[in-house]
Amino acid sequence: EVAIELTDAAKEVLVEQGFDPAMGARPLRRAIQRFIEDPLADFVLGRNLNPGATILVDRKEELTGEEDESLVDIKIVEGEPRAEKVTVPADEPVEPEEAPDSED
Repeated sequence: EVAIELTDAAKEVLVEQGFDPAMGARPLRRAIQRFIEDPLADFVLGRNLNPGATILVDRKEELTGEEDESLVDIKIVEGEPRAEKVTVPADEPVEPEEAPDSED
């Protein structure tokens, strides 16, 4: 339940990196994986995203020149991270909450 939006600039990255005059658009799948899917997976791992959150993928403004540098920036534009789960040790008893009385 998470939406992913690519800006026009991010789409340009795919066009630039995924088109080869000799092979046409065949390298596009690899470009999508390298420049969108892999950075997106790294971004999402370790984050708790709310259902309905939107992730925006945009072209990176400044590049450092590193060989494995991502060409895109990824950020959450809607939705806040969910609260983290709390683990209660098994040796501590936990009293269940009582359900409110319902009128029949």
